[in-house]
Amino acid sequence: SRLVLALGENKNHLGNWHTLFLKKLTYLYTIAKAFQNYQQLSKNQQNEILLQSGIHLKKEIVIAEGSIRIDDNWLIAGITYMEENNLEVEKIWYYGLKTQSWALVLNYYFGGLSNKTIFFGEIYEGEIAYYSTLYPYRGISVDLQKKIMSFDFKVLNLSLKEYVSNILVINPFQLEFPFLFKDVKLIYHQKKYYLVLNTNENIRLHCSSLQGALIVSYVFETSFSIFTIYDAYNQLMPLSLYVADKMIEVH
Repeated sequence: SRLVLALGENKNHLGNWHTLFLKKLTYLYTIAKAFQNYQQLSKNQQNEILLQSGIHLKKEIVIAEGSIRIDDNWLIAGITYMEENNLEVEKIWYYGLKTQSWALVLNYYFGGLSNKTIFFGEIYEGEIAYYSTLYPYRGISVDLQKKIMSFDFKVLNLSLKEYVSNILVINPFQLEFPFLFKDVKLIYHQKKYYLVLNTNENIRLHCSSLQGALIVSYVFETSFSIFTIYDAYNQLMPLSLYVADKMIEVH
């Protein structure tokens, strides 16, 4: 299972790896207990457990279930890659410029990524259909068309803490929380990077030395916007930047 493999992935936690390991082990136990009561769960709860365990539903099933759909101008805020069962997995984070919605779409490739068609920083107009789970996050693109347009970012009137708390009330199994910070600055203090918000709050940014140096090279002493992923293990990681009217990958 993907969850079992994830037990050994403790990047950026070299000094606190045992705490992270215990958190992941606790989460794995919670998923296992949920499976024991699988037949008593609602359909949305069942789908959530399946997805968190790495078991995927076919696109046709998602559409047939009449799931939530959102029509928007979707910015590709980040693309990351991983391997799973000898397949290349492409994780694409879509950000809705009109609705401030997020969607994570996974594409699977065998034998390389030569036929990929979606690229970082592009904008696509159309619908994303969400899996029928506890909270609309994982989705599939229904009919997206590339669009050339200028844009600015609107952000939710919520702090990161409020945003995460609101989602966890709905879905206690959520592991990733994509979040956009606008007009922030970066500081480096005691070998750690922090985002300085316009509320003067400092938030630790977990990143490698290489990532930190790259961000500094683009945003030194200037305000910028940053797409991040906050995870269930209290790590806030950079996904991409928007500075000087350009999208920049930093993951």
